Amino acid sequence: MGYLFAFLFVALHFTIYLKQKAQDKNWYKEVMKKGAIERLNTEYWRRRDGRADNVLQYALEWAFFARCQWNQYDTALIELENTWDKDEPSSPLPVTMPEDFKAKKPISTLDDVHQALKHYCDLIPFKDIVCICQSLSTEFTYKNVSEQEMASALLKRATAGPEERDIYASYIFERFLLEIEKRNHKTIVNLALAAEPLPFESGSRLRVDTIYDMARIAQEHPDINFHVFLASTSHNQAVCTLVREIPNIYLIGYWWHSFFPSHIGRLIEERLDMVPMNKQLGFFSDAYCLDWAYGKSIIVRTQLSEVLSKKIMEGQYTYEQAMSIAKNILYETAKNSLGLRPAD
Repeated sequence: MGYLFAFLFVALHFTIYLKQKAQDKNWYKEVMKKGAIERLNTEYWRRRDGRADNVLQYALEWAFFARCQWNQYDTALIELENTWDKDEPSSPLPVTMPEDFKAKKPISTLDDVHQALKHYCDLIPFKDIVCICQSLSTEFTYKNVSEQEMASALLKRATAGPEERDIYASYIFERFLLEIEKRNHKTIVNLALAAEPLPFESGSRLRVDTIYDMARIAQEHPDINFHVFLASTSHNQAVCTLVREIPNIYLIGYWWHSFFPSHIGRLIEERLDMVPMNKQLGFFSDAYCLDWAYGKSIIVRTQLSEVLSKKIMEGQYTYEQAMSIAKNILYETAKNSLGLRPAD
């Protein structure tokens, strides 16, 4: 019982401490200094009045045109509908979307698709963001879709199946890429790979065909840089091969289902052997608060230091080379490829 009371006493005091710190407007500075974090990137809709612009930069995470939802075949249209009546970027639909979602402005024709997509792209705040987030679901078969095929598929929306789902996603995603490529040179699109829907969140799954689809998409859109979040450790080697060969594909961090020390260590070691330093960004937290980003940064840096120490002992790197590599993938590449800068 004594241990229990001691635990409860510590937990109570820690809770009080956190509540006090939550009211401290300078607490974020302490966390960033302790974690040696110079700049954070978060979703644009969280910017609100811009009061945190001195430490935050932003990614547009709004509509995911090539993302699946469980047992749903018109997700690409729903994602677009969710943006059509808005006058500014807002929060994205959840990973597990409620079945009773009703669009205020439904899409039923090809002209509706074109108008809604133009509306979406008109609202992209290119000058205020560093990247645009998208998914590339392994459920889809990506293909070139004509306007006639898309128009015919829209007529079948009420009874849509896998074939129509692939047409909707392929058509909208391709037109979206063409539009942003036309509007803004060297746009960065973050691609989420291998986190696939379940009725209760997501699991890690990726077909090799999807990796080759990504390669084709990247080659067909050379003015877009694709930064890949990979949620599958087992497919890292295949993706690294593409990063080596295709100029506009990069790798970012260790995402979702692979954010565990044993997986992070393996991913780091493979990428150091296979991928140039200027094409791998060493950290992506997927954190929802600064304290969480701090904790995850400790996990990543611990794994990186262990991998680099091993390579020094094996004679692959000198100490100076290892330090340079760490600085590059944790700092320089993010600064140079994403345009992140130190906090004001």
